[in-house]
Amino acid sequence: MNHVYILGGLRSYIGVKDGSYKNLLPEDLAAEVLSRLLRRYLIKEEVNEFVCGNTIGTGGNIARLIALKAGLPESMPSFTIDAQCASSFKAMESAYLKIISGNADVIVAGGAESESMKPIRLYQKRDPRFEQSHNGRYQVAQFSPEEYGEDVTFHFGERMNQKYGISEKELNEWTLVSHQRAKKARKENRLRDITVSVNGSFQDEGIRDKMSIPFLERLPKILEGGRNSIGNISLTNDGAAFLILCSERFMKKYKGKPAGSKMMKVKKLNSVGVNPLFSPEGAMKSCDRLLESEGLSYEEIDIFEFGEAFSAIDVLFAREHGSLTERYNIYGGALAYGHPYGASGAILTLHLAEALKHRNGRYGIAGIAASGGMGMSILLERMG
Repeated sequence: MNHVYILGGLRSYIGVKDGSYKNLLPEDLAAEVLSRLLRRYLIKEEVNEFVCGNTIGTGGNIARLIALKAGLPESMPSFTIDAQCASSFKAMESAYLKIISGNADVIVAGGAESESMKPIRLYQKRDPRFEQSHNGRYQVAQFSPEEYGEDVTFHFGERMNQKYGISEKELNEWTLVSHQRAKKARKENRLRDITVSVNGSFQDEGIRDKMSIPFLERLPKILEGGRNSIGNISLTNDGAAFLILCSERFMKKYKGKPAGSKMMKVKKLNSVGVNPLFSPEGAMKSCDRLLESEGLSYEEIDIFEFGEAFSAIDVLFAREHGSLTERYNIYGGALAYGHPYGASGAILTLHLAEALKHRNGRYGIAGIAASGGMGMSILLERMG
């Protein structure tokens, strides 16, 4: 079997909805990140395929549009994946499987999303959901047979709070940790090698320098009687992130070029299904299964990156693995940076690789939950 490596990757700074990217089409944001990545590693003509996660775009295979705008050859195929928050993980999994099978040597995979420029969606009048929408308009897709509606994702988080007895205090404490760690990472410039400025952006817009528990306690709750506020769930965002996955043969050929020695081996990716009414459970359950399949324990993992769309995900990790929280989201997570859905898995993977280098760790795992009751994870091994 061939081995698969991450040659490198880049992400945009993450913008908040209607922030620095409010007038920028997602394909233009993504194309700029992609073209910068290819120029850095000097491999444009050697890419076999481009795969992009995207969940709220206009459809029509946005990956192909991005690739053409980035100047990739017309002869190179591109395709788009929608697996909700796990979309860019699925894009990387597609690349991984094609490379280990020997059908490709270099594939660029990741994702892009723009809440600022998402299209208006309409139900047909004969659709039974039309009457419960705003004149047919909707923003949130149906994720399970049991329910649909604009606030359905907020119920995921509240069900987790109720099922596991998670207090508002626990939720807010982890939100504060996320912002504090993200602020520290920004001050120390830990992510400088994987971030690029697009459209005049100069920082991740969601990080709050003055985040505090009293501030979080004052925020109104999203659902009546609930514990989640706009502070302890992730924001809606714009962003793009891509990684270059390559075969061992290509890695040896590439050796000596910029960053050629800073390789991460992709050990394995994994996906699971969970109860769609409790979708946030997918992140840890996917990691559980991946580590079990590789014969590894949580204690053997040096760095963890979890997509924290809800701070309940952090609380559950801390309850299960309290002695490992200093290895968890060490640069902060989506509660601070934000969650550009289709790009989030790629962002997690980039942060994971940087954290492994910083801590001189061997193994790192990233996991994310996806609406509809899905979870995905990736296991990396640092090579030198």
